[in-house]
Amino acid sequence: MSGRRTSIWIRSVISVALLAGLVWWTGIDRIVEGLAEVQVGWLLASTLVGYVAIAVGNLNVFLLTRVLLPGIDWRDVTRAYLRSWAAGMLAPGKVGDLSYAHFISSDDTNLAPGLVVGIVDKIVTFAVTSAIAVTGILLLLEKGAAFLAGGAAFAAFVAAIVVLRSARARQLVRERVLGRHASRLGGFGSNLDTILLHSPRTVSVNVLLTIVRTLIQALAVTLALRAFGAHVALIDALIVHSIAALMSLIPITLSGLGVRQGTSVVLFERISGIAAAPVLNQSLTSTLIIYGTVAVLGATLGLGRRRN
Repeated sequence: MSGRRTSIWIRSVISVALLAGLVWWTGIDRIVEGLAEVQVGWLLASTLVGYVAIAVGNLNVFLLTRVLLPGIDWRDVTRAYLRSWAAGMLAPGKVGDLSYAHFISSDDTNLAPGLVVGIVDKIVTFAVTSAIAVTGILLLLEKGAAFLAGGAAFAAFVAAIVVLRSARARQLVRERVLGRHASRLGGFGSNLDTILLHSPRTVSVNVLLTIVRTLIQALAVTLALRAFGAHVALIDALIVHSIAALMSLIPITLSGLGVRQGTSVVLFERISGIAAAPVLNQSLTSTLIIYGTVAVLGATLGLGRRRN
């Protein structure tokens, strides 16, 4: 436990250092000036659109969960999803999103269905985000970087599928990682097959909803930038958002905090010609809203599991 806390503190320090460096590089006076002139209406619209994206993500997870747990109540899924989303904003590399398995289970139920749902949803999200990011790099940045990023993303995707499908790999995880907790993940392989092999429609819907959710998130970014006087095309916001999302998977900060903002500042200036101040103001304000939402969810929903 002490090692985990130390790791969290280290990542927190790195996040704060990166954000402080961005503020210093941009200029505090420019940031304060932009905050003083913010158009609250656009910012509120961006926040509401962001919540719509969360709702779409919740629907995605509910459809997957219903395949494995047909009698599940949508309210239980919503509570578990929101709790795991909040946890994902605090963990490195969005690993916390996989806590859905914990929150959707009761004390005497198997963790495998929830874990399979979380993994499948994250793999689809990674594939969609990577496809958008690589396409954007190819069209707007450098072809060499696009091929490199595409190759790395494809290799990671294939490796994840191979590991998940490998009985030997799952056995090693049970023996060396899970230990005495392995019994709580019985049937992981059969649950995975149920979704990937026997529910192609649900997976297809998951892909489509993931694309829709990503577009909605990009729209939220454009609205937030407009609140600070910057106008950007939706396609530019979609590409920058996708690249920043991939960069945030690097597990050196709290859910990519600092990395995501820095990536957005650099790319928006290069692709759309937007100065650093409005982009950083948008990123910082959106981050404050997100963590404010996390605090509210933590206070109202807690961290408990689903009741029997």
